[in-house]
Amino acid sequence: ALNGTRRSQRGSIGAAAQGPMCHFANGTPVIANRRRMMSVDQFVGVCKQMDVLPELLSRTEVIRIFKRAEVAAAGLSHSSGQHGFIARDAFIHAIALVALEAYAKQPFCDEYPGAHDKIHALLSVQLPSKGRKTR
Repeated sequence: ALNGTRRSQRGSIGAAAQGPMCHFANGTPVIANRRRMMSVDQFVGVCKQMDVLPELLSRTEVIRIFKRAEVAAAGLSHSSGQHGFIARDAFIHAIALVALEAYAKQPFCDEYPGAHDKIHALLSVQLPSKGRKTR
């Protein structure tokens, strides 16, 4: 009876938690190719390293951007299949959204009017310059 209960619980959890890139080990969901996936906490960490958080955007804004990128990826089938994680394509989309939102605020919105300008500014100004050549 215990095994039957355990299987049915795992089955119901599995249906909700298991995506195309997830399997179970000892009853715990394990994300396949985890090294290729980024969690929301890792994304927040990247934004902190780039001095986007809290200088340009709040933690709430960064998390909202992550979730928007996650939802957009799911609609385009670039999704990780696992809630709370994004793949490379969604990360690129999220960084673009960070740039668009951060540089849409004063005083940057006048200096960087176009979307391309905002993204270029974020990547050229906020990324560490060690070993990087600029034009």
